[in-house]
Amino acid sequence: MSSGGWICCSAYVACFTFVIWDRNKQELFGARDHFGIKPFYYAKMNGTFMYASEIKEPVAPPLISSKELNAEALKPYMTFQYPAIGGTFFKGVFKLPEGHYFTYRTARWTSTPNTTTSISANPPPS
Repeated sequence: MSSGGWICCSAYVACFTFVIWDRNKQELFGARDHFGIKPFYYAKMNGTFMYASEIKEPVAPPLISSKELNAEALKPYMTFQYPAIGGTFFKGVFKLPEGHYFTYRTARWTSTPNTTTSISANPPPS
């Protein structure tokens, strides 16, 4: 993806999560919809970066040997009935925030909010 390749996300007013592998740059690019309807979970465990749209995939054996509770996520959930942090109930498994895109290259993760999006009741002409 070119440096502005993430602009494609601005054109979509829909629920989506996607990942694209850039073979030339050896870089993974992904994005999540603006409303957060489609989830995107990710984790880096045992030297492997993994992602999924369901939380059961990153925590499935044999990828990890034990499912540790993320105690930091428990208090906000018990207070607000909502996991109000970026993590999940599983230690080491995270959720990409709604309206964000990311790049992952040579073990470096970068997540950025997509601030160029303006959502209108009238879709753009096709």
